[in-house]
Amino acid sequence: MSYCYGGNTGLTNLWFKDACPVNCVPKLLVQCSRTIRLEGFLALQGEVKDNICNLKNLILEHCASLLEALLALLGQAKALQELEDKMNRALDLEEPVTPGSLGGPGDTILAKLQDTSGKLNRFWAGSILYLLGALQELIEEQQQLLAMSVEKKILSQQLKLMETILDQNFLRAEAGPLSLHSELLQNLQGEELTVTKALIGLCGLDLQEDGHLFGWQPDALPPLCALYAALSVFQILSIVMENLSERQVVSPGTHGEGKGSNPAPSSSGSLVTNSGKLCWGHGGHADTKGYVCPLCPVGVLHGL
Repeated sequence: MSYCYGGNTGLTNLWFKDACPVNCVPKLLVQCSRTIRLEGFLALQGEVKDNICNLKNLILEHCASLLEALLALLGQAKALQELEDKMNRALDLEEPVTPGSLGGPGDTILAKLQDTSGKLNRFWAGSILYLLGALQELIEEQQQLLAMSVEKKILSQQLKLMETILDQNFLRAEAGPLSLHSELLQNLQGEELTVTKALIGLCGLDLQEDGHLFGWQPDALPPLCALYAALSVFQILSIVMENLSERQVVSPGTHGEGKGSNPAPSSSGSLVTNSGKLCWGHGGHADTKGYVCPLCPVGVLHGL
């Protein structure tokens, strides 16, 4: 894992803010942060995948509760900071979390991240801390727009747009025009496009008159990285919740029949729904439980 515990000492903060003293984090984390700067967007993609992939192991009840509670906290800077502090302290001291200490959505999140001993599950908690670090880089309005994006189910389109922008400009040090393929924005219409343009614009990139040209600003890179990480976390939570809720039994040789229980793994290890389609799409992998992580490269397992 590429996060560490303790106040604002994770790799997220090293990359997003560069505000953490080098001597307060393990040497490996500093090296990883420098690697991202040198290798570009692919290194950031790898970091994000490593930090959030364990969320695929959440059960439906926990995933739905986490997603709802996290959305309820967006735009509430004080509550988000209190949650982050509470999680860091519990992980540092390796002690059980006391119920009711935060109240509201914060307590719900803590409860869903606990193991049978009452302590926070380090894998799940690490992924949520990664998200909280990213959210610190986004202003209140962006967080509210992020919640709207989840509600409108446009995260996948936004991630494709973000990936194109970051891949083309991650190592670019000069300001200048940034041209985008028209289909990237054509997939978003009306309010969906307005929300997306505002999210990116608040990072420091303004859409030009022709509608497909942004003005690139190097200072926009840290908030863009934070936005990409936050979108990725909410996307995997949404995918896990959606697909676990739709899992159905498929009898051998009769795709599309049977309801009410777990689906059968396909020959590739993916799960098949009653429509005969793979639950997770292409490019994912399956762990020993049959779950497929859409964000991880084939053959890389991130089980508990």
